[in-house]
Amino acid sequence: MSVKLITKELALSDPDFRNDLIHDLEVIENELNDPKDIGQVKADIAKLKNDVQWEQDNVNTLFQQLASFMNNYDIPLGFRDGKIIDLEEEN
Repeated sequence: MSVKLITKELALSDPDFRNDLIHDLEVIENELNDPKDIGQVKADIAKLKNDVQWEQDNVNTLFQQLASFMNNYDIPLGFRDGKIIDLEEEN
């Protein structure tokens, strides 16, 4: 939601300065207390979390496939905790 404030248009010489300033503060207070876009923000965050998890799963799968491929050619690599490890160094 877009909130239009009149603060930039305030002039000290304006007789309604106080009323305009109070109006702006009330608009800000209402938006802070009852944000209109919170549902969309929550939906965007949930989608971002799902996207990150999906990408992480894809990366893990690719690393596992790479380690398996390398082992087929007797290159002693493994995959553990999201990292490719040298199996010879562990022995």
